[in-house]
Amino acid sequence: MTPDKNKTPQKVQAPVKPQAPQQAKTQPAQSAEFSRETLAILFKAAKKASEHAYAPYSRFKVGAVLLLEDGRGEASQISAYTGCNVENASYGLTCCAERIAIYKAVSDGNKKFKAMILYASAKKPVSPCGACRQVLAEFASADMKIYSIGQFKDEDVSRTSYAIYTVAELLPHGFKASDFIEKK
Repeated sequence: MTPDKNKTPQKVQAPVKPQAPQQAKTQPAQSAEFSRETLAILFKAAKKASEHAYAPYSRFKVGAVLLLEDGRGEASQISAYTGCNVENASYGLTCCAERIAIYKAVSDGNKKFKAMILYASAKKPVSPCGACRQVLAEFASADMKIYSIGQFKDEDVSRTSYAIYTVAELLPHGFKASDFIEKK
C-alpha cells in the first residue's frame, strides 16, 4: 500500500534551507535546518493546531506539526501532519499531540519523518512525555529533531526562544524492535 498523496498530509507553505547542524539546545528563532522565517511559520502552525486541543481538565493545550521526509527542494511546500492533545476524564486515555500527529501519518502510510515542531500553552518550551518519547523512538530516527516553543505573540515568534531536542536525547535507552530476542 502506498501513501495517499491526495488526502492528507496538509501543506505548510515554507522554504526549507539545509544548513550545518547547531549545538546549542535553546535558541532564538533560528535553527540549523530551517530559516528564521520557516521556523516562524512552523511554530505558528503548531500553535494553530493547539487551538483544536480538547483540554477541559488541565487547560494545557499542545499542538504538533510532524514534517515528512519527502525530499523536496528549497522553496517547496513541506508535507506535514498536525496533532493536538485530546484529554479524557479517565486520564490514562488522554492522547498527546505528538502521538496523534505520528499516528495520523502512520495510518496514511507515511513513516519517514524530518522533524517535529511543538507548541505548548506554557511560559517556556516543554518536552514530550515518556509515552510520546517511546513512540518517537519507534518511528523516528535517533537524530530527528524536535523543536519546542512556549507561548508567543505572533509578531514576536522570530524573537522567542525555543528548545531543540533529538529523539536520542529525549530517550537515550528506548525500547526498540531490535531489543526483541530473535526466533531460531
